[in-house]
Amino acid sequence: LFDSAIAYAYPDLKTPAIHDSSSVSIVGRESYLYEYGWLRYRDPRYLLILDDPTVSPQLDTRYQQFPVSVLFDREASAETPPVEWKSENFNDVGYGILRNTSETGTTSLLIDYGPNRSHGHPDKLNVDLWNSRTGIIAPDPGIVWYEKPLYRNWFRTTLAHNTLSVDERDQLPADGTLLVYGGGDTLAAQRANAREAAPGVLMDRSLFLTREYVADIFGAFARLPRKLDLAWHLLGDFSTDLPLIPFELPEPREAGYSELADTQSAKTDAAWSAIFNLKDTPVRFIAAGGAPTEVITGDGWFGRVRPKTIIQRRQTADTVYGNIIDLSGEATPFVQSSKFAGSLAQGYAALVIETTKGRDTCIVTYRPGEYTLDGVRTDALQAFIRREGDRVTSAILGGGRILSAPGLSIILNHPGLVLLEHAENGS
Repeated sequence: LFDSAIAYAYPDLKTPAIHDSSSVSIVGRESYLYEYGWLRYRDPRYLLILDDPTVSPQLDTRYQQFPVSVLFDREASAETPPVEWKSENFNDVGYGILRNTSETGTTSLLIDYGPNRSHGHPDKLNVDLWNSRTGIIAPDPGIVWYEKPLYRNWFRTTLAHNTLSVDERDQLPADGTLLVYGGGDTLAAQRANAREAAPGVLMDRSLFLTREYVADIFGAFARLPRKLDLAWHLLGDFSTDLPLIPFELPEPREAGYSELADTQSAKTDAAWSAIFNLKDTPVRFIAAGGAPTEVITGDGWFGRVRPKTIIQRRQTADTVYGNIIDLSGEATPFVQSSKFAGSLAQGYAALVIETTKGRDTCIVTYRPGEYTLDGVRTDALQAFIRREGDRVTSAILGGGRILSAPGLSIILNHPGLVLLEHAENGS
C-alpha cells in the first residue's frame, strides 16, 4: 500500500505516463496516510512525501482529525535521511525498472514487458528513461482526451513509443516475457521478449544500465523480409552528424506516421550519433551501425511539445540494433565509440563500448552454446563486463553458467544470476 507508489515513481515523485495515463505527482490530498506508514515502519522514503511543501500545511490543518502529526514528533531542524532509489520489478504488471544512484543523482529505466491489459497501448518492450539532471529523457507519451483525433493518430500508436513497429502497423495486444533481471549499485541489466506483438516477428530487447549510459540491444527476427522500424523519442534540442535531407513518407500514411512533421532521412550502415540538448545538458544518442539503415527523423508529439522522433528503418528478415544513450552530460563524452558485432545466424549480438575509463562489453545470446568476443567467454542469455584500463571492475552473468575474461572467472553448476562489483574499499 505505502511502498508501491513510491517504488513506481521517479525520484521527483512523479509517475511515468504508461498506457492510458499521464505523468502525475503521487503527492496529493491523501498523502497524510503516509503518517501511518511512518509511525509503523519508519521508512525514510515516506518523509519525502510528508515533508513535501504541498503536504505539510494540509497536515497542520487536519490536526485532531487523524493521529497526531509526526511533524510534531521531529525536530524542526531535522533533515530527511538520504534515500537510495533502487531497482524494482513489478512482475505481475510487467514493469521492470532499473535504477542507478550516484552522487550526481539517479537514473531510472523502465521496460514494459507485461501482459496485455485494459486501457493498454500497443507498445510491447517500450522503454521510458528519466535522469535527475534532466528529468524525463525518453518518455512514454501517455494520452490526450480520447475524443481528440491525436489519441488514435499518435498517442496510442506503436510508433509514438520507444519500441519496434513492423510494416508501419501497430502491434497487436500481446504478452511479453522477462528473461533476465538484475541490479546492483553501479550497473544493472534486464532482457525481455515478445512473440505475438507483431505476427511472425520475435522481438527481443536487452538493456544495460550504468551511471554514465544506457546500452540497448534490440533484435527483430522473422522468416521473411519485413519493414522494421525501431523508434526513439528523446526530449531536447536535436542535432546530428548525419547528412539528413528532406523526405516525404509515401501516402497513404498509417496512424502515427501521419502525424510526423518536418521529416528528413539519411541512409548509412556506419555508426552515427545525435545530441539532444536538454536543460543545458547534452544527452548523446549513439547508433553502433552494422547494417544498412534508413534513418528517418520527424517531429512527433509529447503533450504540446514536438520532440524529435528517430526511426531506424531496416528492410530485412532479421536484424539486431545496437544503441547507446550517454547520460554523463559532460563536454567530453563518456562513451568515446562503439562497435556492434553478431547476428541471429552467429547466435549472439554484442556492443563493445570504448569509454574514457576503459572498455565495456555487452553480450546477448540467441542460441545455446559458448561464445567468445573481445576476450569475454560466456554462455549467458545476457552478460556485461566493465573495465577500467585492463582491470575488470564489475560484471553481470544472467541466465548462464560461464562468464570469463582476463582477471575474471565465474563458473556455476546451473544457470543463474551473478553480479560482481568492486566495493569502495577496493575489495
